[in-house]
Amino acid sequence: MQAEKGNEKIKVMVIGLDGATFDILSPLISQGKLPSLESLIQNGASGNLKSTMPPLSPAAWSTFQTGKNPGKHGVFDFFKSLPGDHSYLPVNSTLLKSKTLWEIVSDYGRSVGVLNIMLNYPPRKVKGFIVTGKETPSEDSEYTSPPALKKEILQVEPKYEAEPFKRISKTRRFLKEVPVFLNRQEKINSYLYKKYSPDLFANLFAIPDVIHHVFWKYMDPSHPNYSERESRTHLPLIEKCYQTLDDIIGSRLKMIDENTVVIVMSDHGGGPLHKFVQLNRWLQTQGLMTLKNDRKSRDSSFVGGLKHLLRRLYSYALVYDFTGFFKKLRLDTFAKRMASAQSAIDWTRTKAFAGRISEHGIYCNLKGREKEGIVSPEEYEELRQNIISKLSELKDPYTGKRVFEKVYKREEIYTGPYITYAPDIILGFGNEPYEPGDDLFGEEILESVRNDGFTGMHRPDGIMIAYGQGIKRAAVIHGAEIGDLAPTILYAMGEKIPRDMDGKVLLGIFEPSFVKMHPVTYDNKERQGSQPSENELTYNEEEAESIKERLKLLGYLK
Repeated sequence: MQAEKGNEKIKVMVIGLDGATFDILSPLISQGKLPSLESLIQNGASGNLKSTMPPLSPAAWSTFQTGKNPGKHGVFDFFKSLPGDHSYLPVNSTLLKSKTLWEIVSDYGRSVGVLNIMLNYPPRKVKGFIVTGKETPSEDSEYTSPPALKKEILQVEPKYEAEPFKRISKTRRFLKEVPVFLNRQEKINSYLYKKYSPDLFANLFAIPDVIHHVFWKYMDPSHPNYSERESRTHLPLIEKCYQTLDDIIGSRLKMIDENTVVIVMSDHGGGPLHKFVQLNRWLQTQGLMTLKNDRKSRDSSFVGGLKHLLRRLYSYALVYDFTGFFKKLRLDTFAKRMASAQSAIDWTRTKAFAGRISEHGIYCNLKGREKEGIVSPEEYEELRQNIISKLSELKDPYTGKRVFEKVYKREEIYTGPYITYAPDIILGFGNEPYEPGDDLFGEEILESVRNDGFTGMHRPDGIMIAYGQGIKRAAVIHGAEIGDLAPTILYAMGEKIPRDMDGKVLLGIFEPSFVKMHPVTYDNKERQGSQPSENELTYNEEEAESIKERLKLLGYLK
Protein backbone atom coordinates (compact mmCIF):
# COMPACT_ATOMS: atom_id res chain seq x y z
CA MET A 1 0.00 0.00 0.00
CA GLN A 2 1.47 3.35 -0.97
CA ALA A 3 1.92 5.96 1.73
CA GLU A 4 -0.56 8.71 1.00
CA LYS A 5 -2.35 11.63 2.54
CA GLY A 6 -5.75 11.75 0.96
CA ASN A 7 -5.11 10.80 -2.64
CA GLU A 8 -1.58 12.25 -2.74
CA LYS A 9 1.39 9.91 -2.75
CA ILE A 10 4.24 10.89 -0.45
CA LYS A 11 7.36 12.26 -2.13
CA VAL A 12 10.88 12.41 -0.70
CA MET A 13 13.56 15.09 -1.02
CA VAL A 14 17.10 14.14 0.04
CA ILE A 15 19.69 16.87 0.63
CA GLY A 16 23.16 15.38 0.96
CA LEU A 17 25.88 17.31 2.79
CA ASP A 18 29.08 15.38 2.19
CA GLY A 19 31.02 14.90 5.42
CA ALA A 20 28.68 16.97 7.59
CA THR A 21 28.95 16.41 11.33
CA PHE A 22 26.99 17.67 14.32
CA ASP A 23 30.34 18.48 15.93
CA ILE A 24 30.45 21.50 13.60
CA LEU A 25 26.74 22.09 13.00
CA SER A 26 25.48 21.98 16.59
CA PRO A 27 27.57 24.94 17.87
CA LEU A 28 26.49 27.03 14.85
CA ILE A 29 22.86 26.05 15.45
CA SER A 30 23.08 26.97 19.14
CA GLN A 31 24.43 30.38 18.12
CA GLY A 32 21.38 30.93 15.89
CA LYS A 33 23.46 30.89 12.70
CA LEU A 34 21.68 27.96 10.99
CA PRO A 35 17.95 28.63 11.49
CA SER A 36 16.73 26.27 8.75
CA LEU A 37 18.54 23.26 10.18
CA GLU A 38 17.43 24.27 13.66
CA SER A 39 13.80 24.32 12.52
CA LEU A 40 14.12 20.90 10.88
CA ILE A 41 15.58 19.41 14.06
CA GLN A 42 12.91 20.95 16.27
CA ASN A 43 10.09 19.76 14.02
CA GLY A 44 11.51 16.43 12.93
CA ALA A 45 13.76 13.54 13.94
CA SER A 46 17.54 13.85 14.05
CA GLY A 47 20.62 11.95 15.12
CA ASN A 48 23.90 10.40 14.06
CA LEU A 49 24.08 8.28 10.92
CA LYS A 50 26.73 5.56 11.03
CA SER A 51 28.84 5.37 7.87
CA THR A 52 30.40 2.33 6.25
CA MET A 53 33.59 0.83 7.68
CA PRO A 54 35.91 2.46 6.84
CA PRO A 55 33.96 5.75 6.48
CA LEU A 56 35.00 6.44 2.89
CA SER A 57 32.82 8.41 0.47
CA PRO A 58 32.69 6.04 -2.54
CA ALA A 59 31.66 3.07 -0.38
CA ALA A 60 29.28 5.17 1.71
CA TRP A 61 27.45 6.86 -1.17
CA SER A 62 27.20 3.51 -2.96
CA THR A 63 25.72 1.94 0.17
CA PHE A 64 23.32 4.88 0.53
CA GLN A 65 21.92 4.43 -2.96
CA THR A 66 21.73 0.63 -2.91
CA GLY A 67 20.94 -0.24 0.70
CA LYS A 68 23.72 -2.83 0.51
CA ASN A 69 27.15 -3.29 2.06
CA PRO A 70 30.21 -2.93 -0.21
CA GLY A 71 30.56 -6.71 -0.45
CA LYS A 72 27.31 -6.71 -2.42
CA HIS A 73 27.70 -3.54 -4.51
CA GLY A 74 31.45 -3.83 -5.17
CA VAL A 75 32.69 -0.27 -4.44
CA PHE A 76 35.19 0.14 -1.60
CA ASP A 77 37.34 3.06 -2.68
CA PHE A 78 37.81 5.82 -5.26
CA PHE A 79 39.72 3.24 -7.29
CA LYS A 80 39.49 -0.38 -8.31
CA SER A 81 42.67 -2.37 -7.83
CA LEU A 82 43.89 -4.48 -10.72
CA PRO A 83 45.27 -7.70 -9.22
CA GLY A 84 48.62 -8.78 -10.55
CA ASP A 85 50.37 -5.48 -11.26
CA HIS A 86 49.51 -3.23 -8.28
CA SER A 87 47.83 -0.66 -10.53
CA TYR A 88 44.35 0.81 -10.24
CA LEU A 89 41.63 2.70 -12.08
CA PRO A 90 39.12 5.32 -10.90
CA VAL A 91 35.69 3.86 -10.14
CA ASN A 92 32.42 4.89 -11.77
CA SER A 93 28.82 3.70 -12.00
CA THR A 94 29.68 0.77 -14.27
CA LEU A 95 31.59 -0.72 -11.33
CA LEU A 96 28.56 -0.43 -9.04
CA LYS A 97 27.24 -3.99 -9.18
CA SER A 98 23.70 -3.30 -8.07
CA LYS A 99 20.56 -1.49 -9.01
CA THR A 100 20.33 1.90 -7.38
CA LEU A 101 17.49 3.43 -5.42
CA TRP A 102 16.78 5.62 -8.45
CA GLU A 103 16.35 2.60 -10.71
CA ILE A 104 14.17 0.76 -8.19
CA VAL A 105 11.87 3.77 -7.77
CA SER A 106 11.72 4.06 -11.57
CA ASP A 107 10.79 0.37 -11.81
CA TYR A 108 7.88 1.10 -9.47
CA GLY A 109 6.63 3.73 -11.91
CA ARG A 110 7.67 6.75 -9.84
CA SER A 111 9.83 9.61 -11.15
CA VAL A 112 13.29 10.57 -9.88
CA GLY A 113 15.68 13.51 -10.07
CA VAL A 114 19.30 13.01 -8.99
CA LEU A 115 22.08 15.59 -9.00
CA ASN A 116 25.77 15.26 -8.11
CA ILE A 117 25.41 12.07 -6.04
CA MET A 118 28.69 10.19 -6.19
CA LEU A 119 29.01 7.02 -8.32
CA ASN A 120 26.43 7.97 -10.95
CA TYR A 121 28.74 8.66 -13.91
CA PRO A 122 28.06 7.53 -16.56
CA PRO A 123 24.37 8.18 -15.76
CA ARG A 124 21.97 5.27 -15.96
CA LYS A 125 18.56 5.50 -17.57
CA VAL A 126 15.76 6.28 -15.14
CA LYS A 127 12.23 7.59 -15.17
CA GLY A 128 13.28 11.19 -14.72
CA PHE A 129 16.81 12.58 -14.82
CA ILE A 130 20.34 12.17 -13.44
CA VAL A 131 23.07 14.83 -13.41
CA THR A 132 26.42 13.34 -12.37
CA GLY A 133 29.10 14.78 -10.10
CA LYS A 134 32.59 14.09 -8.75
CA GLU A 135 33.63 11.21 -11.03
CA THR A 136 32.60 13.12 -14.17
CA PRO A 137 35.93 13.27 -16.05
CA SER A 138 35.36 16.68 -17.67
CA GLU A 139 32.71 19.25 -18.47
CA ASP A 140 32.78 17.98 -22.06
CA SER A 141 31.50 14.59 -20.89
CA GLU A 142 27.91 13.48 -21.34
CA TYR A 143 26.95 13.91 -17.71
CA THR A 144 23.15 13.93 -17.90
CA SER A 145 20.44 11.40 -18.49
CA PRO A 146 18.65 12.11 -20.75
CA PRO A 147 21.59 13.58 -22.72
CA ALA A 148 19.55 16.58 -23.94
CA LEU A 149 19.22 17.83 -20.37
CA LYS A 150 22.82 19.06 -20.38
CA LYS A 151 22.01 21.66 -23.03
CA GLU A 152 18.99 22.83 -21.05
CA ILE A 153 21.09 23.19 -17.89
CA LEU A 154 23.74 25.27 -19.64
CA GLN A 155 21.07 27.51 -21.15
CA VAL A 156 19.74 28.23 -17.67
CA GLU A 157 23.22 28.59 -16.09
CA PRO A 158 26.12 28.82 -18.61
CA LYS A 159 28.71 28.58 -15.81
CA TYR A 160 27.27 25.37 -14.33
CA GLU A 161 29.83 22.63 -13.64
CA ALA A 162 29.09 18.99 -12.85
CA GLU A 163 32.09 19.07 -10.49
CA PRO A 164 32.45 22.66 -9.24
CA PHE A 165 35.29 21.90 -6.81
CA LYS A 166 37.96 20.73 -9.21
CA ARG A 167 39.98 23.77 -8.14
CA ILE A 168 40.68 23.80 -4.42
CA SER A 169 43.21 25.92 -2.59
CA LYS A 170 43.99 26.44 1.08
CA THR A 171 43.13 30.12 0.84
CA ARG A 172 40.59 32.66 2.02
CA ARG A 173 40.03 33.46 -1.62
CA PHE A 174 38.73 29.94 -2.18
CA LEU A 175 36.41 30.21 0.84
CA LYS A 176 35.03 33.49 -0.50
CA GLU A 177 34.18 31.77 -3.80
CA VAL A 178 32.38 28.81 -2.20
CA PRO A 179 28.99 30.55 -1.72
CA VAL A 180 29.08 31.54 -5.40
CA PHE A 181 29.64 27.91 -6.42
CA LEU A 182 26.90 26.69 -4.07
CA ASN A 183 24.31 29.17 -5.32
CA ARG A 184 25.19 28.40 -8.92
CA GLN A 185 24.71 24.69 -8.22
CA GLU A 186 21.45 25.35 -6.39
CA LYS A 187 20.13 27.45 -9.26
CA ILE A 188 20.01 24.27 -11.35
CA ASN A 189 18.84 22.07 -8.47
CA SER A 190 15.84 24.27 -7.77
CA TYR A 191 15.11 24.86 -11.46
CA LEU A 192 14.90 21.15 -12.20
CA TYR A 193 12.93 20.41 -9.04
CA LYS A 194 10.32 23.07 -9.83
CA LYS A 195 10.05 22.11 -13.49
CA TYR A 196 9.84 18.31 -13.17
CA SER A 197 8.62 17.82 -9.56
CA PRO A 198 10.00 14.26 -9.24
CA ASP A 199 8.64 11.84 -6.64
CA LEU A 200 12.18 11.30 -5.34
CA PHE A 201 14.62 14.19 -5.57
CA ALA A 202 18.19 13.87 -4.28
CA ASN A 203 21.22 16.10 -4.57
CA LEU A 204 24.64 16.40 -2.95
CA PHE A 205 26.65 19.41 -1.79
CA ALA A 206 30.30 18.38 -1.40
CA ILE A 207 31.61 21.49 0.36
CA PRO A 208 31.47 20.40 4.04
CA ASP A 209 33.89 17.57 3.27
CA VAL A 210 36.21 19.93 1.39
CA ILE A 211 36.22 22.38 4.31
CA HIS A 212 36.98 19.62 6.81
CA HIS A 213 39.93 18.27 4.86
CA VAL A 214 41.50 21.62 4.10
CA PHE A 215 40.45 24.01 6.88
CA TRP A 216 39.81 21.90 10.00
CA LYS A 217 42.70 23.43 11.95
CA TYR A 218 40.97 26.83 11.86
CA MET A 219 37.83 25.41 13.50
CA ASP A 220 39.54 23.38 16.22
CA PRO A 221 41.56 25.11 18.99
CA SER A 222 42.84 21.69 20.14
CA HIS A 223 44.48 20.95 16.77
CA PRO A 224 48.30 21.02 16.98
CA ASN A 225 48.43 23.38 13.97
CA TYR A 226 45.78 25.77 15.28
CA SER A 227 46.55 29.49 15.06
CA GLU A 228 44.24 31.93 16.82
CA ARG A 229 45.26 34.75 14.49
CA GLU A 230 44.61 32.75 11.33
CA SER A 231 41.41 31.33 12.78
CA ARG A 232 39.99 34.84 13.29
CA THR A 233 40.34 35.54 9.56
CA HIS A 234 39.13 32.13 8.31
CA LEU A 235 36.24 31.28 10.64
CA PRO A 236 33.81 33.95 9.37
CA LEU A 237 34.34 32.72 5.81
CA ILE A 238 33.86 29.08 6.85
CA GLU A 239 30.66 29.99 8.70
CA LYS A 240 29.44 31.84 5.60
CA CYS A 241 29.73 28.58 3.63
CA TYR A 242 27.55 26.77 6.16
CA GLN A 243 25.10 29.66 6.29
CA THR A 244 24.78 29.53 2.51
CA LEU A 245 23.87 25.86 2.74
CA ASP A 246 21.36 26.68 5.48
CA ASP A 247 19.80 29.40 3.28
CA ILE A 248 19.49 26.88 0.45
CA ILE A 249 17.77 24.40 2.76
CA GLY A 250 15.41 27.15 3.89
CA SER A 251 14.49 27.93 0.30
CA ARG A 252 13.88 24.26 -0.37
CA LEU A 253 11.46 24.03 2.53
CA LYS A 254 9.38 26.73 0.85
CA MET A 255 9.21 24.65 -2.37
CA ILE A 256 7.77 21.47 -0.90
CA ASP A 257 4.17 20.60 -0.07
CA GLU A 258 2.77 18.81 2.97
CA ASN A 259 3.08 15.45 1.25
CA THR A 260 6.88 15.62 1.03
CA VAL A 261 9.39 14.10 3.46
CA VAL A 262 12.74 15.91 3.65
CA ILE A 263 15.90 14.04 4.64
CA VAL A 264 19.15 15.93 5.26
CA MET A 265 22.06 13.51 5.57
CA SER A 266 25.79 13.00 5.22
CA ASP A 267 27.82 10.00 4.12
CA HIS A 268 30.22 10.27 7.09
CA GLY A 269 31.37 12.81 9.64
CA GLY A 270 34.58 14.76 10.00
CA GLY A 271 37.25 15.35 12.60
CA PRO A 272 40.86 16.38 13.18
CA LEU A 273 43.84 14.75 11.52
CA HIS A 274 47.02 14.92 13.61
CA LYS A 275 49.26 12.18 12.25
CA PHE A 276 49.77 9.79 9.36
CA VAL A 277 50.47 6.14 10.13
CA GLN A 278 53.17 5.04 7.71
CA LEU A 279 52.06 1.44 7.32
CA ASN A 280 54.68 0.40 4.80
CA ARG A 281 57.41 1.61 7.13
CA TRP A 282 55.81 -0.38 9.96
CA LEU A 283 55.66 -3.50 7.77
CA GLN A 284 59.38 -3.12 7.13
CA THR A 285 60.08 -3.05 10.87
CA GLN A 286 58.14 -6.31 11.19
CA GLY A 287 60.17 -8.01 8.45
CA LEU A 288 57.09 -8.25 6.22
CA MET A 289 58.26 -5.81 3.52
CA THR A 290 61.69 -5.44 1.97
CA LEU A 291 62.93 -2.64 -0.27
CA LYS A 292 65.51 -2.94 -2.99
CA ASN A 293 68.75 -1.86 -1.36
CA ASP A 294 69.98 0.22 -4.27
CA ARG A 295 66.64 2.08 -4.51
CA LYS A 296 66.49 2.74 -0.78
CA SER A 297 69.97 4.23 -0.64
CA ARG A 298 69.30 6.41 -3.71
CA ASP A 299 66.01 7.70 -2.34
CA SER A 300 67.49 8.49 1.06
CA SER A 301 69.95 10.84 -0.62
CA PHE A 302 69.49 12.88 -3.80
CA VAL A 303 66.26 11.43 -5.19
CA GLY A 304 64.60 11.39 -1.78
CA GLY A 305 65.53 15.03 -1.22
CA LEU A 306 64.27 16.04 -4.65
CA LYS A 307 61.02 14.11 -4.16
CA HIS A 308 60.51 15.87 -0.83
CA LEU A 309 61.22 19.28 -2.40
CA LEU A 310 58.75 18.72 -5.23
CA ARG A 311 56.02 17.65 -2.84
CA ARG A 312 56.64 20.76 -0.76
CA LEU A 313 56.47 22.93 -3.88
CA TYR A 314 53.16 21.35 -4.80
CA SER A 315 51.81 22.01 -1.30
CA TYR A 316 52.75 25.66 -1.58
CA ALA A 317 51.17 25.71 -5.04
CA LEU A 318 47.85 24.82 -3.43
CA VAL A 319 48.12 27.97 -1.36
CA TYR A 320 49.68 30.48 -3.75
CA ASP A 321 49.34 29.20 -7.31
CA PHE A 322 46.35 30.92 -8.87
CA THR A 323 47.59 30.65 -12.46
CA GLY A 324 47.90 26.86 -12.53
CA PHE A 325 51.65 27.06 -13.26
CA PHE A 326 52.65 24.15 -11.02
CA LYS A 327 49.82 22.02 -12.29
CA LYS A 328 50.97 22.63 -15.85
CA LEU A 329 54.48 21.54 -14.92
CA ARG A 330 53.07 18.29 -13.45
CA LEU A 331 55.74 18.32 -10.76
CA ASP A 332 53.55 16.30 -8.43
CA THR A 333 53.11 13.55 -11.03
CA PHE A 334 56.88 13.49 -11.58
CA ALA A 335 57.46 13.06 -7.86
CA LYS A 336 54.90 10.30 -7.70
CA ARG A 337 56.59 8.40 -10.50
CA MET A 338 59.97 8.68 -8.81
CA ALA A 339 58.47 7.24 -5.63
CA SER A 340 56.71 4.41 -7.43
CA ALA A 341 56.17 1.58 -4.96
CA GLN A 342 56.33 -0.96 -7.74
CA SER A 343 59.96 -0.18 -8.49
CA ALA A 344 61.05 0.36 -4.87
CA ILE A 345 59.64 -2.81 -3.26
CA ASP A 346 61.37 -6.16 -3.52
CA TRP A 347 58.22 -8.23 -4.08
CA THR A 348 60.13 -11.51 -3.87
CA ARG A 349 60.80 -10.74 -0.18
CA THR A 350 57.59 -8.90 0.72
CA LYS A 351 54.67 -10.61 2.45
CA ALA A 352 52.34 -7.63 2.94
CA PHE A 353 51.88 -4.08 1.67
CA ALA A 354 49.60 -1.16 2.51
CA GLY A 355 46.77 -0.20 0.23
CA ARG A 356 46.22 3.33 -1.03
CA ILE A 357 45.66 6.13 1.50
CA SER A 358 41.98 6.07 0.58
CA GLU A 359 41.62 2.32 1.27
CA HIS A 360 42.48 2.05 4.97
CA GLY A 361 43.76 -1.45 4.44
CA ILE A 362 46.63 -3.89 4.04
CA TYR A 363 47.04 -6.60 1.40
CA CYS A 364 48.88 -9.88 1.67
CA ASN A 365 51.24 -10.62 -1.21
CA LEU A 366 49.30 -13.77 -2.01
CA LYS A 367 50.46 -16.42 -4.47
CA GLY A 368 48.15 -16.78 -7.46
CA ARG A 369 46.60 -13.34 -6.92
CA GLU A 370 49.54 -10.94 -6.95
CA LYS A 371 52.04 -10.87 -9.79
CA GLU A 372 54.99 -11.82 -7.56
CA GLY A 373 53.06 -13.31 -4.65
CA ILE A 374 55.04 -15.28 -2.09
CA VAL A 375 52.43 -15.95 0.62
CA SER A 376 50.96 -19.43 0.30
CA PRO A 377 47.25 -20.02 0.94
CA GLU A 378 48.26 -22.11 3.97
CA GLU A 379 50.20 -19.16 5.44
CA TYR A 380 47.55 -16.52 4.64
CA GLU A 381 45.42 -16.74 7.79
CA GLU A 382 48.36 -16.90 10.16
CA LEU A 383 49.92 -13.86 8.48
CA ARG A 384 46.70 -11.85 8.72
CA GLN A 385 46.24 -12.70 12.37
CA ASN A 386 49.84 -11.80 13.14
CA ILE A 387 49.49 -8.38 11.50
CA ILE A 388 46.14 -7.72 13.20
CA SER A 389 47.48 -8.67 16.64
CA LYS A 390 50.52 -6.41 16.37
CA LEU A 391 48.73 -3.44 14.81
CA SER A 392 46.03 -3.65 17.47
CA GLU A 393 48.70 -2.90 20.08
CA LEU A 394 50.34 -0.03 18.15
CA LYS A 395 50.39 3.09 20.35
CA ASP A 396 51.24 6.73 19.85
CA PRO A 397 54.37 7.24 21.98
CA TYR A 398 53.39 10.85 22.71
CA THR A 399 49.89 10.10 24.02
CA GLY A 400 50.12 6.44 25.05
CA LYS A 401 46.81 5.79 23.25
CA ARG A 402 46.21 3.00 20.77
CA VAL A 403 46.25 4.19 17.17
CA PHE A 404 43.46 1.90 15.98
CA GLU A 405 40.03 1.44 17.49
CA LYS A 406 39.96 -2.02 15.92
CA VAL A 407 41.68 -3.91 13.11
CA TYR A 408 39.48 -6.30 11.10
CA LYS A 409 39.62 -9.16 8.68
CA ARG A 410 37.56 -8.08 5.68
CA GLU A 411 34.98 -10.85 6.16
CA GLU A 412 34.25 -9.50 9.64
CA ILE A 413 32.78 -6.39 8.00
CA TYR A 414 31.54 -7.35 4.54
CA THR A 415 29.35 -10.04 3.02
CA GLY A 416 28.60 -10.74 -0.61
CA PRO A 417 30.19 -11.78 -3.89
CA TYR A 418 32.55 -8.78 -4.15
CA ILE A 419 34.30 -9.11 -0.80
CA THR A 420 37.51 -10.06 -2.64
CA TYR A 421 37.69 -6.48 -3.99
CA ALA A 422 38.53 -5.29 -0.46
CA PRO A 423 41.96 -5.29 1.24
CA ASP A 424 42.69 -8.41 3.28
CA ILE A 425 42.89 -6.36 6.48
CA ILE A 426 40.74 -3.30 7.25
CA LEU A 427 41.90 -0.55 9.61
CA GLY A 428 39.38 1.05 11.94
CA PHE A 429 40.53 4.39 13.38
CA GLY A 430 37.21 5.24 15.00
CA ASN A 431 37.43 8.83 16.24
CA GLU A 432 41.20 8.83 16.65
CA PRO A 433 43.09 11.57 14.72
CA TYR A 434 45.11 9.27 12.45
CA GLU A 435 45.04 8.29 8.78
CA PRO A 436 47.15 5.92 6.67
CA GLY A 437 50.22 7.27 4.89
CA ASP A 438 51.89 5.74 1.85
CA ASP A 439 55.57 6.61 2.29
CA LEU A 440 58.12 3.81 2.05
CA PHE A 441 61.18 5.65 3.31
CA GLY A 442 62.10 7.23 6.60
CA GLU A 443 62.21 6.23 10.24
CA GLU A 444 59.01 7.51 11.84
CA ILE A 445 55.93 5.31 11.88
CA LEU A 446 53.70 8.14 13.12
CA GLU A 447 54.32 11.33 11.16
CA SER A 448 52.73 14.65 12.15
CA VAL A 449 50.71 16.50 9.53
CA ARG A 450 52.42 19.56 8.10
CA ASN A 451 51.13 23.01 8.85
CA ASP A 452 50.50 23.52 5.12
CA GLY A 453 48.93 20.06 4.71
CA PHE A 454 45.54 18.49 5.35
CA THR A 455 44.31 18.78 8.90
CA GLY A 456 40.93 17.02 8.83
CA MET A 457 39.63 13.60 7.82
CA HIS A 458 36.53 11.41 8.06
CA ARG A 459 34.75 10.08 11.13
CA PRO A 460 32.19 7.24 11.37
CA ASP A 461 29.21 9.37 12.49
CA GLY A 462 27.48 11.46 9.86
CA ILE A 463 24.15 13.23 10.30
CA MET A 464 20.51 12.48 9.58
CA ILE A 465 17.55 14.84 9.91
CA ALA A 466 14.06 13.78 8.76
CA TYR A 467 11.03 16.05 8.57
CA GLY A 468 7.56 15.87 7.06
CA GLN A 469 4.59 13.60 6.56
CA GLY A 470 4.48 10.87 9.24
CA ILE A 471 7.80 11.88 10.88
CA LYS A 472 7.99 12.39 14.64
CA ARG A 473 8.64 15.89 15.98
CA ALA A 474 11.66 16.76 18.14
CA ALA A 475 12.70 13.10 18.16
CA VAL A 476 16.19 11.63 18.52
CA ILE A 477 17.32 8.98 16.05
CA HIS A 478 19.22 6.03 17.53
CA GLY A 479 21.13 3.26 15.73
CA ALA A 480 20.73 4.56 12.16
CA GLU A 481 23.22 3.41 9.53
CA ILE A 482 23.73 4.75 6.04
CA GLY A 483 22.49 1.50 4.47
CA ASP A 484 19.14 2.06 6.20
CA LEU A 485 18.28 5.13 4.11
CA ALA A 486 17.34 3.36 0.87
CA PRO A 487 14.77 1.03 2.48
CA THR A 488 13.53 3.89 4.70
CA ILE A 489 12.99 6.15 1.68
CA LEU A 490 11.14 3.39 -0.15
CA TYR A 491 9.00 2.81 2.94
CA ALA A 492 8.18 6.52 3.27
CA MET A 493 7.07 6.51 -0.37
CA GLY A 494 4.89 3.47 0.24
CA GLU A 495 6.96 1.14 -1.94
CA LYS A 496 8.18 -2.40 -1.34
CA ILE A 497 11.66 -3.10 0.01
CA PRO A 498 13.88 -5.43 -2.07
CA ARG A 499 14.81 -8.38 0.15
CA ASP A 500 18.48 -8.32 -0.82
CA MET A 501 19.00 -4.91 0.80
CA ASP A 502 21.03 -5.10 4.00
CA GLY A 503 19.56 -1.93 5.49
CA LYS A 504 16.53 -1.81 7.77
CA VAL A 505 13.58 0.56 7.72
CA LEU A 506 14.03 3.19 10.42
CA LEU A 507 10.54 2.79 11.82
CA GLY A 508 11.50 4.74 14.95
CA ILE A 509 11.49 8.07 13.09
CA PHE A 510 7.82 7.67 12.10
CA GLU A 511 4.73 8.36 14.20
CA PRO A 512 3.22 5.12 15.58
CA SER A 513 -0.05 5.92 13.83
CA PHE A 514 1.76 6.18 10.49
CA VAL A 515 3.51 2.83 11.03
CA LYS A 516 0.23 1.19 12.01
CA MET A 517 -1.44 2.39 8.82
CA HIS A 518 1.57 1.57 6.61
CA PRO A 519 3.11 -1.84 7.36
CA VAL A 520 6.49 -2.63 5.79
CA THR A 521 6.16 -4.72 2.62
CA TYR A 522 8.87 -6.53 0.71
CA ASP A 523 9.55 -7.28 -2.92
CA ASN A 524 9.81 -11.05 -3.08
CA LYS A 525 11.45 -10.86 -6.51
CA GLU A 526 14.67 -9.89 -4.68
CA ARG A 527 15.72 -7.21 -7.14
CA GLN A 528 19.42 -7.93 -7.16
CA GLY A 529 19.80 -6.00 -10.37
CA SER A 530 22.85 -5.47 -12.52
CA GLN A 531 24.60 -2.51 -14.04
CA PRO A 532 23.07 -1.27 -17.30
CA SER A 533 26.01 -2.62 -19.27
CA GLU A 534 28.27 -5.59 -18.63
CA ASN A 535 31.14 -3.49 -19.99
CA GLU A 536 33.01 -1.53 -17.35
CA LEU A 537 33.87 2.00 -18.46
CA THR A 538 37.59 2.70 -18.37
CA TYR A 539 38.72 6.31 -18.34
CA ASN A 540 41.42 7.32 -20.79
CA GLU A 541 44.79 8.43 -19.41
CA GLU A 542 43.94 12.15 -19.40
CA GLU A 543 40.56 11.58 -17.71
CA ALA A 544 42.05 9.28 -15.08
CA GLU A 545 44.81 11.78 -14.33
CA SER A 546 42.23 14.56 -13.96
CA ILE A 547 40.25 12.55 -11.40
CA LYS A 548 43.41 11.56 -9.51
CA GLU A 549 44.38 15.23 -9.40
CA ARG A 550 41.10 16.18 -7.70
CA LEU A 551 41.49 13.40 -5.14
CA LYS A 552 45.03 14.51 -4.41
CA LEU A 553 43.69 17.98 -3.58
CA LEU A 554 41.57 16.35 -0.84
CA GLY A 555 44.40 14.21 0.55
CA TYR A 556 43.28 10.83 -0.84
CA LEU A 557 46.44 10.43 -2.91
CA LYS A 558 50.01 11.65 -2.63
